[in-house]
Amino acid sequence: MPKFNLSYTQLFRHKFNRLVSISLFLLTLTIVLSWSWILPSYTQTSTPNVQSRQVIIQEIKDYAERHVENDKAMDSRLMIDLYEKNSVGLTTPEITKIYEEEYTKLKEAKDSNLWENIKNDIFYGLPWFAAIAFFILFIFKEAIQGWGTHFINTIGNWSYNQIAGFELFWNLSLKRYKKGLINKHEQLKIPFRPNRPLSLQEIYVDLQFLEKANNEPINFSEIKKYNRLAIKGQPGSGKTLLLKYLVLSWAREKLNSSSNEYVPILLELYRLNEIEISALNMEVLKQKLVEALNRDDFPKANSFVERNLEKGKLFLLFDGLDEVKSLIRPQVVQAINDLLDTHDKCRAIITCRAAVYRNDFAESVEKTLDIKEFSDRQMRLFLEAWKSEMPPDKSIDQLIQTLRDRPLIMELARNPLMLTIVAHLYTQPAFVLPQSRSDFYQESTHILLNQWQNNFNQYKESAHKRRVLQHLALFAQDNASKQQKDDLSLDYQIVLEQIQKVLPDLNLNPETDTQKILDEIVERSGLLLKIERGDKYQFAHLTLQEYFAATALRDRENELIERFKNDPERWRETVKLWCGFAGNSTNLIEVIYREDSLTAFECLADAQEVSPILAERIIEEFKEKLAEANSDENLARAFGAVASDVRERGRGKVVFEFLENALNYSEYLEVRRASVKALSKTNLPQAADILFRYYEDVDLVDARQAFINMGDIAVSLLKDLAEQGSETAMRDLVKIGTPYSREILNGLLYHSDENIQRLAALNIAEFSSLNN
Repeated sequence: MPKFNLSYTQLFRHKFNRLVSISLFLLTLTIVLSWSWILPSYTQTSTPNVQSRQVIIQEIKDYAERHVENDKAMDSRLMIDLYEKNSVGLTTPEITKIYEEEYTKLKEAKDSNLWENIKNDIFYGLPWFAAIAFFILFIFKEAIQGWGTHFINTIGNWSYNQIAGFELFWNLSLKRYKKGLINKHEQLKIPFRPNRPLSLQEIYVDLQFLEKANNEPINFSEIKKYNRLAIKGQPGSGKTLLLKYLVLSWAREKLNSSSNEYVPILLELYRLNEIEISALNMEVLKQKLVEALNRDDFPKANSFVERNLEKGKLFLLFDGLDEVKSLIRPQVVQAINDLLDTHDKCRAIITCRAAVYRNDFAESVEKTLDIKEFSDRQMRLFLEAWKSEMPPDKSIDQLIQTLRDRPLIMELARNPLMLTIVAHLYTQPAFVLPQSRSDFYQESTHILLNQWQNNFNQYKESAHKRRVLQHLALFAQDNASKQQKDDLSLDYQIVLEQIQKVLPDLNLNPETDTQKILDEIVERSGLLLKIERGDKYQFAHLTLQEYFAATALRDRENELIERFKNDPERWRETVKLWCGFAGNSTNLIEVIYREDSLTAFECLADAQEVSPILAERIIEEFKEKLAEANSDENLARAFGAVASDVRERGRGKVVFEFLENALNYSEYLEVRRASVKALSKTNLPQAADILFRYYEDVDLVDARQAFINMGDIAVSLLKDLAEQGSETAMRDLVKIGTPYSREILNGLLYHSDENIQRLAALNIAEFSSLNN
């Protein structure tokens, strides 16, 4: 009997010990899985701009792996959207099959590993009836596993949120923050390309800047020398993209490093619009920095922000001062200045639209820079990201040449946003780039309003959406002076009210169609944008607003004239665009000439038809004003725009020949310098030929820089000089920085003169350094 009792006791202890072991295992498993969730591995994937079939297949598999690792549902639609237009022949069924098979395989492997561990440790040695329970559990393992994963993830997320703000865990929080930035910014969403984002890393092009104080050009690499900058630019010039690129680059570079000499925080300043004006101060700004970290997976960062502000370890990126309501803008400026003054060791960049900036941070920053328009080199680099989407009969070289044949469109395309529209449209097989600005806007807006109409658009009649945009544009133009000249946006409620006024004329119901047609315009065309969390709307680019306003007044010439008289600055571009699609513009230009002669002169570049007598009178007046173009950028551009139309017996040809003669024969240096500047604005090969004659003229040093600024047009002319051993020509080929200029330098490596070979090698090294 005692022996039996001893065996029973041993058995009881054995089972008790096993239950304790199982409990400890489950506790350990929960902790391990929680922490493994907190510290997930990050798999970098690239966008589908690749040529190799195998590489694309691997990318699709990488997406599947990433989705499984992050417990995302299977998303075959995303794969089709990203890869259906691949260049290696993969069909939609093949893409779906590759993704779904890989996802299923990895998902089953992940589930099996967890389930087998639980099964072996818990159910081993239990009585036979436990097998029945196990069988039932096995049948429902997918549901249980999903619940378990969600439960563990929830616990892990909750645990992380409790500890993230403690200094002991800041390295962990920063790693999560870096991953949050990568997930948010690695792909750039394009409004008129839904579900087809572009890689920010691939599409971003280093910007070039100009310090207006001394007219000094500054490269992107040089801005690192300055701790504090104010950067201003035109709409669509790349201000926001610059800041996104900076935080993305930092996150990628520092992802697996615990060294954080500085931590960037990107704060969109429109987020301050929700704060009462009386409450705006430095402390509120600090709280907004904390919230910015929280949005990117670094919660409860109050102590981190305070400590690192004191240490000067934060890189503060304040984006879009122009998006702050004009009523509270002075208080926001004061709060930023106070913060920068108090924490003077922190680096900072503040961006703003040029028209709005009033030297608000002159005392807080080292330099105020203007973003320069794209050079030929930047345009080519930007277009590389579109290479794989070009139809077989189109190429980047063809697009660049087509733009060169259309100088006024080339001028537009030097803006990154407008170049994005040009590139997107050019990838459409049937698209042909128009000659004039007005025709370009007409064609491009027609395509953007009509794309996907067969499959998605509820309002298939693009004329309805065009009429809505015309009305909104005219309202925005008319009311800008009543609100503030620099405010391009419209309040959401005002937008709805204005659309409701138009819809009855279009046989649409204001009660049911207003919001729907607004959403379709915003989501499918990208011509109108939501800003400030949807509280306001604005046109994607000011020139689009001006174009739609001009078309709204197509048959209302006198109304346009009255608007111009009341506010010439506001209506100048609208008047010029109107001349581009109107019939005879003589009457309008004559009235404008009496009010503002420069605008009348500019109208000659766009006008389809105008009295030769009037045109000659205007041109003769401006010939006398040429010297003023040295200090007046608008006048130089006007000369360049008019002179770029060199059709036989055209008014542009008269102006071009005048500029050439002024450069060749004028006795006054100021006149010659002005003609150099104006000729460079034409974007014409003929102008490059003329400027090249003065390339080595020490009395006219402006000619060399103006010639270089013309980009690829200048390369073929520099080739002969470089082949003769000119170090200056080789250095200028490096400055131009296009594939064509690199090709010329490469050819010099095989020159018969060893000294020229050596110089070429040195300049190629410099070229590679600058372009990397």
